[in-house]
Amino acid sequence: MISGVAQFFPEDNTLRAFHKGICAGGCGSAAEYKLIEEKFELQEFRKYDCYSSGAVQVTKSPEEFPKIYP
Repeated sequence: MISGVAQFFPEDNTLRAFHKGICAGGCGSAAEYKLIEEKFELQEFRKYDCYSSGAVQVTKSPEEFPKIYP
């Protein structure tokens, strides 16, 4: 399920989605998918664990979230 903001870029068949908010799983995530043969395939996933620093901080942009995949 995609929540937050999603943008599709038809020029390169890329879907970028990110969610920002405080929840049990952290403070945000960002993913990039590529449409390949009628299926979206994950190209990159980033997640921001704002609790690990001891203080909740949600000021980072999705590009600054640590890369989890690949």
